Amino acid sequence: MFSVIITIMKRYILAFITLSALSLLLIMHLYGMAGHLYLNYWFYDLITHFLAGAGIALSVFYIIKNPPRHIILITFIAGIAWELFEIYFDITGWPISSMEYRIDTLIDLAMDTLGALIVWWVIRYKK
Repeated sequence: MFSVIITIMKRYILAFITLSALSLLLIMHLYGMAGHLYLNYWFYDLITHFLAGAGIALSVFYIIKNPPRHIILITFIAGIAWELFEIYFDITGWPISSMEYRIDTLIDLAMDTLGALIVWWVIRYKK
């Protein structure tokens, strides 16, 4: 009986971790928007972008399995898509032509990529 439970846990642990990361990201984002946490705490955006990068990378790995080298590229593309979403809905926080916007976008993409790199590293060296 116990060995069956362990087998099931091993089989679905990646799905559980992935859904947990994405759920935490959703909750943080909703509270961040409603409570103006993005505006009041400069680091809040860094945390959510890092978590988004990790969540996307985990999702990609869960779906594709192999090869994990595409995880970083797909996460970076998703980060660019998010930045375009921010422009379209005018939620950037800065005028698009400003230096602040450019710096914020580069930091956001760097945090997305860092989250993906951590996931890639753990997957690659977990053996």
